[in-house]
Parts: sequence; C-alpha cells; structure tokens
Amino acid sequence: MSKCAVCDAELQPEQKTCHVCGSNVEATASTEPTVTTTAPPPIPLPPLSASSAPAPLAATPSTGERECPACGQTFDAGYQDEFCPCGNELQPRTASAATPAPAVTAIPPLPALAAPAGTTRPPVGTVCLVVYSDTKPRQPVRYVPVAKDVLLIGRQDAIRGDFPDLDLGSLLDESLAKKVSRRHAELLRARDSQTYTLRPLPGNTGTQVGKELAAPGQDYPLTDGTPIVLGGVVWMKFEVMK
Repeated sequence: MSKCAVCDAELQPEQKTCHVCGSNVEATASTEPTVTTTAPPPIPLPPLSASSAPAPLAATPSTGERECPACGQTFDAGYQDEFCPCGNELQPRTASAATPAPAVTAIPPLPALAAPAGTTRPPVGTVCLVVYSDTKPRQPVRYVPVAKDVLLIGRQDAIRGDFPDLDLGSLLDESLAKKVSRRHAELLRARDSQTYTLRPLPGNTGTQVGKELAAPGQDYPLTDGTPIVLGGVVWMKFEVMK
C-alpha cells in the first residue's frame, strides 16, 4: 500500500487523489530517493624530483690498495704478492677504508718524576753503604743496600767498560768524582757468617777504613758504623739501619 507524499496518509491502489489532503497521488508519488555518495578526489602528489629521490646504493669503488684482514697492514697497487708477509691473503681496500681518519694530536707523555733514588732511608735491619756529603755537617745523600756478595765501588767509564755497582760519578761533582778510581774497591759479603769486608783494589787513589789507611788487595772487616773514605774526598759509612 502506497502513502501520500504530502500527508503520509495510506492510499488505495486505485486512488488518484489523496482522500485526506486532496493531493494528486501520481504527481506526488513517493519514491525512495537514491543517495549517491561521491568519493573525494585523490590528493595529487608532487612529482618526485631527481634531487629528492634517494640515490641507489652502490658498491664503494676500490682504490687499488689492498690490506691484510689479520694484521691490518696496507699495500699499494705496486705490491705484486697476493699474500701479506704475515701469511694471510690480501683483500681489496675500499675507498671508505682508505680514507684516512682525522688526525689526532698526540698528547706527549708527562715526564716521569725524577725521584731521588736511594735517598729514602731503608727499613730497619737493612745493611747499607751510606754515602755522605763532602761538606760539614755531613748528611746522607745515598743509601746503597748491600744485596749481593760482591759490590763494586768506583766511577763509570763506558769507553773502558767499567760499570761499577755503586757509580760515585753519578753522585758527586766531576771534580770530586775524578779523585775516585774507576774500580776503587769491593764490598764483600760472606753468606755463611753474614760478615762484611772492604777490599781496596790495586791502583786505587787511596782508601781509609776506620782510622787505618788500607792497602790494596787486603780485606778489612766492617761493623755497624765503620767510616770509609775514598780518594780523600768521598765519605761513607757501613751501617745497619735502626
């Protein structure tokens, strides 16, 4: 059953006019309106320019240089061997690898602090040969622990091959050091009895042990506090640290 398009009254199929509002049924016949949905037009995209297009990935060209994958050593194009001296086969070196890294300014190492070696008093009980200053009041300037059976005392002379265990030339002024023989004396240690002696060597410039002028080649016993004078200018003592 149809309805009047004006007043919505129900109409009989044979009715030509609405019995309620009098409207012409044929003229106002209601038909279901067709709803047409129109999709919005697509938004146009700007054309892709050559500058904005991503560059295709390309293999990095070789520079002609080769490098060892093991040790990292590089070789230019003139190197004919296929193997590194270390034994590994060389590989082409890419341009990116051949590009030198930014130069890094090397920081020079800090100079080592020149600690006055041997000037610190050793621990209690250490047997030492103590070198004293040449002026009064005499002060210790070097402690030399006696850690070997034969301790050679003298003045170094590399040309003649003289390298004493105690180089007095490194502790004294040159004018004083020259008054000491290159091989002046030996301090000897007897392990079985733990006794010590001083033996002046032939040709020394003079050695005094205690109050006695020592003869070359003779052994003179040393006890704690024994004074020793070499060449009349170098003052030492045999001491056991307390």
